[in-house]
Amino acid sequence: MRKFSIILLTLAGVGTLATGAHAWDQTASKLKDQCLSSSTVRNAIHNPRIWVDTRGSQNFSYAIVGGDSKHSRDEIGFICIYDKAREKMEISGEVHEDDLDRIF
Repeated sequence: MRKFSIILLTLAGVGTLATGAHAWDQTASKLKDQCLSSSTVRNAIHNPRIWVDTRGSQNFSYAIVGGDSKHSRDEIGFICIYDKAREKMEISGEVHEDDLDRIF
């Protein structure tokens, strides 16, 4: 009986991990969709590229989207922040390539 209990507890833990990973994937997908479909990004960036932090924090997930500006020859980007509880995404102001060069 003890072995059976240990096996059940182990399998329950694996199921929890799988559910957690699935939830993270769903959150990342929602963030990516909302970020790329926002009018801010659609109106500003030609052929946007996105990186999504699939884990984020307990309350938020983050993404960085960037690409060629539709209005200049610059590369620009935005930071998208997804509130997991509200299931809403907010977007930063425009970040220019020169701003990123100062950081990296």
